[in-house]
Amino acid sequence: MVRASIAESQLNQEIYDLAKQMYGISTYWHKRIVRAGANTLLPYAENPPDHVIGEDDILFLDLGPVFEDFGRTFVIGSDPSKLKMRDDVAKAFADGKRYFKENPDITADQLMPMPYLSRRDTDGSLVGRSPDI
Repeated sequence: MVRASIAESQLNQEIYDLAKQMYGISTYWHKRIVRAGANTLLPYAENPPDHVIGEDDILFLDLGPVFEDFGRTFVIGSDPSKLKMRDDVAKAFADGKRYFKENPDITADQLMPMPYLSRRDTDGSLVGRSPDI
């Protein structure tokens, strides 16, 4: 299904149709995202123009069916740096998933201390950003 010369929206629709046909999935945790090329650099909240997948593109899927979040990175072509990035992303997600399974009670403060937040306000919230952030 993942191939060059189709629009991101077409691949998104084809995946949706297949998931509905094979597994009855029609409900998702969040919007389904298929992004390729330059669109892969944009944050989740963006809704970029539809991109036609190129012969040497990197692309990712973030689908979020209600039973489990699902994301994958693909490479069209054989660019070694893109293939390495795909493999590194898969390893990072697997490592993260394993870490959270082994540490189910971890808090955000324990996971990623924020030294640039210097003090707590009277309501307990952190305030005071460093100017270099």
